[in-house]
Amino acid sequence: MIYYFYLFKNVSTYISKMVFHVVTFNNKLFKIIKEDTESNDEFFHRCWFIAKKQPNSNKYEEIVSLSKISRNVKFLDVEYSADIMKQVIF
Repeated sequence: MIYYFYLFKNVSTYISKMVFHVVTFNNKLFKIIKEDTESNDEFFHRCWFIAKKQPNSNKYEEIVSLSKISRNVKFLDVEYSADIMKQVIF
């Protein structure tokens, strides 16, 4: 029983540190979760990237992945293939 309490305690601690932002764009709400290593500028860049792409529920995870690539391009000067770059530049 102590093991389960310990596990639950760790999960609740993790959840309490989870940071997210809700962006409203064209009457749609998007809840975006911040990564632990992101600066606020990087995070808000990703938030607006996702909101402006206006993904439906089928494409949401793909757009979140593209937002991370877009963040890497803008803030870390990473380059990807031309096909990927066309998708992340807005």
